[in-house]
Amino acid sequence: MLSDFYDDLALVYHLLFEDWDQTIKEQAECLSRLLPSPKQAGPILDCACGIGTQALGLAALNYDISGSDLSALAIRRARSEALARGYDIEFRIDDMRQLSAAPCKHYGAVLCMGNSIPHLESEVEVRQAIENMNKRLTDGGLVMLSIRDYDIALHERQTSTKPSFFSDGVNRRILHHVWDWVDDRSYKFHVYLTLQDDDQWRIHHFVGHYRALRTHELVRLLDQSGFKKIDVLPPNQTGYYQTIVKGVKAEAV
Repeated sequence: MLSDFYDDLALVYHLLFEDWDQTIKEQAECLSRLLPSPKQAGPILDCACGIGTQALGLAALNYDISGSDLSALAIRRARSEALARGYDIEFRIDDMRQLSAAPCKHYGAVLCMGNSIPHLESEVEVRQAIENMNKRLTDGGLVMLSIRDYDIALHERQTSTKPSFFSDGVNRRILHHVWDWVDDRSYKFHVYLTLQDDDQWRIHHFVGHYRALRTHELVRLLDQSGFKKIDVLPPNQTGYYQTIVKGVKAEAV
């Protein structure tokens, strides 16, 4: 199941970043530059919130944000992190393909960050998710999704990433990814997290699944699902680590 990957990662997800708290702050600053002000934005839904990386940062900037995710353990962790920081954020279990727990025509913006939508296994599922994001937005509401640059990955048939080395001043950790291509679009995504504990090293292995989604395909699906003013914003324009695709829900005639 899709949720298993993030259930397994929930307790150690912060260790995938050199400094998770700093990442929370930096990503929120990037996203806030693309969103209306907190007073103008209205309620925001992060529909693939994980343990709260984007939601926590936007709450710190006074946005009215809630979060949902398919992973029950990620939601539990997100609630705990919000409570520890004194933020009043509603986190709930929900599937981005249905968003059955989210009210329709309620949100000024819906976010789906961190290359979450390529977890879906077909274009049919991606379209379903986008259409349900549209239904949850008010007229003129904003959708923002981030994805990897799969145009490059598909051309190069990427099989791994360079290891990243982090240290907290006492113990060190090593992070690297391995991609096993299943067919021309889908691949297994292996996350290897090696943690130092005094003189011992422990290896944690997590496996997820992705279907490569090209940027122009996402743009087409947004357009076909009723979004206009669609922009593709690469990292060098936003400071965010992935390409962001944003669109505006067309107003009802």
